[in-house]
Amino acid sequence: MRGHVGSASSSTTQIQTMRPPNGASWTNCIGAGSFVNCHAYLMDCAPITIGERVFIGPNCSMYTAIHPIDAKERNTELERAEPIVVGDDCWLGGNVTICPGITIGKGTVVGAGSVVTRDIPAGVVAAGNPCRVLRSITDADRVGLESHEQGR
Repeated sequence: MRGHVGSASSSTTQIQTMRPPNGASWTNCIGAGSFVNCHAYLMDCAPITIGERVFIGPNCSMYTAIHPIDAKERNTELERAEPIVVGDDCWLGGNVTICPGITIGKGTVVGAGSVVTRDIPAGVVAAGNPCRVLRSITDADRVGLESHEQGR
C-alpha cells in the first residue's frame, strides 16, 4: 500500500490493490492500524487524511473534486477541490460515499450505503442519503469484549 498512497503506516491493511484515479497525485495519508477493504476509490485532487484504526468497508468512495454546476463553466474543464478528513477510530460501512470538503469526527460510525454531504461530529452513528446523525454512541453499544477477555 505504501507505494500507492502518499503516507501509510506499516500496520495499515488493505484487501486489494488501490489504484490512483487517472491523473491523481496520491496525497492521501492513512493512519496506523487502519483497514481499507477492496475497491476503495480515493479521488485525491485535494488531500485525504484518514486517521488511525479506521475501518473502511468495500466499495467506499471519497471524492475531493468539485465541478461547476453551470454548464458553460464546467465545459471550460476548470474544477476545484476540497480536502476530506476521517478521524481516528471511525468505521465506514460498505459503499459509503464521502463528498468534497467533509470531516468525519473521531469514533464515528457511518452506515453502509450512506452519502456524506455534510460534516459528521465525533462519537455518533450516522447513516442515510443524505447521511445524518442518528444517535450518539454510548456504553450500551459495547458488546462486552473487555469482560470476555478478562475471563480467559
